Amino acid sequence: MNHEGTYLRVTNTGKSTCAISGYPGLALQGAGHSAMKTTVHRGDTYFAKDPGAHQVTLKPGKSAYADLVWSHAGPSAKAKYLQVSPAGGNAHSVLAFDKDVDGAALSVTAWSATPPGAS
Repeated sequence: MNHEGTYLRVTNTGKSTCAISGYPGLALQGAGHSAMKTTVHRGDTYFAKDPGAHQVTLKPGKSAYADLVWSHAGPSAKAKYLQVSPAGGNAHSVLAFDKDVDGAALSVTAWSATPPGAS
C-alpha cells in the first residue's frame, strides 16, 4: 500500500518529573531547510490506533512516543528534514528525513507512555 512509518520518541533528560500532552507539531523541510507546506492528520494511523490527547507524566529518563506515518505512491514531495515540536509550540528539533511523502501529508498519533504497537 506504499505506507511507511516510524515512531517519534521524546525523553525526559532532566532531573525532575515533567509532563507532555496532545500531539507533536510537525513540518517537512526540503533541501537547504526550505519550508514545505505540510498537512498533518492527527488521529489513528495506518499502523496504530490513536490513544487520544492525554497527559503523559515522564520521570527522569522516561520517554513518550507517537506513531508517524506517510505514503509514497503518488505525487510526492521530496523531504530532506522533519521539524518536530514536542508540545506543538515554537520549540522544536530538526531531524534528517530523506523521504518521498505523498502530498507532503503526514499522519500522527497523540503522545503515549508506550511505543506504538506495544501493549
